[in-house]
Amino acid sequence: MYNFERIYSLNESLKTCLENDYGLIYITQRIHNQGDEVFNNSDEDNYLELFFIPKKEPFIIEKITSIDGLKEVQKEIKKYYEDFLKNFGNYFEQVESQLDEKTNESFEIIYKIIQNRKKKLFSKLDKFEIEDDWNIQRTKKEFLFHIQKNLKDIIKSIIDPILFGIKENSAYDGIIEIFNNFLSSLGIYTKTLQVGYKLKDEDFYLINPIESEDDVETTDLNKKDVIKEIIHYPYLINEQDVILEGEIILWRIKHNG
Repeated sequence: MYNFERIYSLNESLKTCLENDYGLIYITQRIHNQGDEVFNNSDEDNYLELFFIPKKEPFIIEKITSIDGLKEVQKEIKKYYEDFLKNFGNYFEQVESQLDEKTNESFEIIYKIIQNRKKKLFSKLDKFEIEDDWNIQRTKKEFLFHIQKNLKDIIKSIIDPILFGIKENSAYDGIIEIFNNFLSSLGIYTKTLQVGYKLKDEDFYLINPIESEDDVETTDLNKKDVIKEIIHYPYLINEQDVILEGEIILWRIKHNG
C-alpha cells in the first residue's frame, strides 16, 4: 500500500523548490488510489474551482458609447484573443518537455482549436454592420447577439478537452488560468453551483441537464431537481445573459410500481 500522503508532501516540496528557486513550472500526474478516487490533501479535490471566474468588470460591450467606441471594442476583443493565443503558445513551450505523449497531443489539439476559432471570431467581428436607425443601446444589443454564438463555441470547444485531461495531469491548470484571464478581460464570469442544491424554476435558464450512464436513480422524491454532479459552471456576462449554460447531472426519480 502506497503512502499517498507522503508522496503528496514530497511532490509539494519539489514543486516549491522548482518554482521558487528555479522559475520552472512543475507538472505532475494526478495520484489515484486503489478505489480510483483522486487523493487530496484536505477536502475533496474540486477541479471545478479552477474554472471559477469572479465578476469584475462589466461585459466589454458596455464600452460602446459611440460608433468609434464600437470600433475600439472590436479591436480590444481581437487584442485580448491574440494575447490568449500567444500566452497559450508560450505556456505550451514551457511545459512541452514534461508532457507525456497523450497530454502533448491534447495540448496540440487545444492550440489548433484556439487558432481555428480566432479566424471565425475575427471574421464575425469584421462583418458586423450598424443600421442607420439604431441607437447605442440597440447597437450593443445587436453586437452581443452577433458574437454570442462564437463566444459560446470558443468556451465549449476549449473546456471540453481540458475537463477530459485535468483530473489526470496538472499541466491543464495553467491552461485554465490563461483561458480564465482571457474571458475575464471581456467581462465574462462563471456562476458557481453546488452538488445537492435543489434547482428553482428561475435557475433552469442557467443550466443544461444532461443524461448520465452512471447510477443516478433514486426513489427519494426530495431529490427531484437536485444536482447530483456538476460537469462545468455556467458562463455569463450578467444575470440575464448566459453565454454558455452550465452542464449538470440531476437525480432521476425512480417511481415504484
